[in-house]
Amino acid sequence: MYGVALLFFVVTLVTAQERPHIELRFLVSDELNEGVTLRCGIDSTATDGIDPTLGEFPLPGHPPSGFHAGWEIVSNGIGDLSYTDIRPYPDSTVEHFYRDYSLNISPRYAGRGDLLIFRWDYPLPKGIDSVVVMDRLQGALVRFQFGPSRMDTLRGSNADLERFLVRVYYSPARTLTIMDQPRMQLHLLSSSDGEIVIPVIKQPMKVMLYSLLGKRVEVTPRFEVDALHLPANHLPAGWYVLVLSFLDGTRIKYTFVR
Repeated sequence: MYGVALLFFVVTLVTAQERPHIELRFLVSDELNEGVTLRCGIDSTATDGIDPTLGEFPLPGHPPSGFHAGWEIVSNGIGDLSYTDIRPYPDSTVEHFYRDYSLNISPRYAGRGDLLIFRWDYPLPKGIDSVVVMDRLQGALVRFQFGPSRMDTLRGSNADLERFLVRVYYSPARTLTIMDQPRMQLHLLSSSDGEIVIPVIKQPMKVMLYSLLGKRVEVTPRFEVDALHLPANHLPAGWYVLVLSFLDGTRIKYTFVR
């Protein structure tokens, strides 16, 4: 076996050593597309810039057409879009605080639909008291909270807005204990036949591969005993996100670079 076919970054579980990693995930879409899943949260190792070890990767911008969304992360005067924005803890030791995250949605003229749809899980993750979405005028036009409805829809002129403020209120002490949390760790897999081999204990119900821009990539996976085989020779160079969905509702994401 010569060479290395792929660098494969696997999301694994490690234990937070200081203060708990707290994370929120939700889906933003229009009525025409599946949408984009966004992650935000706090971590004791985070910075205000791009943190690849926490799953933050800069995007080249919105695609030229269709629906797209991402977080705006500005560091040293340079702005990037990312599907993940993990912020540091405040310098003080206050028990309750909030963090603001800047949501940027592709413009209406790019061909997205007439609605903006937000979907989230409820109850919220431990350590998160509430989540408020508002326009950049501090809620003068749009203001709603993530609640038991698990969904909110913006229509009309409100759906034309491209930038929102997502304010997340935290109480880390309510997590009770420092839990194992997902962090990015590097594993190097070699393959002579150009396949990614992923150990799994059961066959996934659905296998989906996306480019970093969120575009679906067609693949034909093969499941064998305790492993999923994914052909990768045909993939252009770049970053990819692989999502495995199981019958019990579990979803596992892997990020790799070809």
